[in-house]
Amino acid sequence: MNDRPIDVFTSDKELEECLKYWKDILFLNDWTINVQRVNMNDPVLEGDKSGVCSFNFVLSAATISIGSVSTMEEGDLKNLSQKVCEEQVLVHELLHCKLIYLVKDNPTYTEGYFDAFQHRTLEQISKSLIMAKYNVEFDYFNIKE
Repeated sequence: MNDRPIDVFTSDKELEECLKYWKDILFLNDWTINVQRVNMNDPVLEGDKSGVCSFNFVLSAATISIGSVSTMEEGDLKNLSQKVCEEQVLVHELLHCKLIYLVKDNPTYTEGYFDAFQHRTLEQISKSLIMAKYNVEFDYFNIKE
């Protein structure tokens, strides 16, 4: 087991082992979850997202795509407001399988606010889980120059 969060997955095996670990922790063992790393510019990430989870709650199945930090260009890395930790992105996307809500194509203001609030909550929970597992402070997610 690593003693630091996994900022960049170095192999598919490492990613699969991490997926298995977090599925156990989050009680998602009854889910079929496929995970893949994609280029940060892949259209599946829809803009500024670092990960996306497509799921079918009835089938307990999901496909998670994680943007690979290693595919980012130097200029893009400088524009980040926070460090991207691929393990934390994985946990965030897995949490979508636990806290499911419906998003419409043209949400009302209230629905849009709820979506943003829900994502912020998932982001905080995923960071808290990483901090607890590795005993790191919130400062870990800040970009250090």
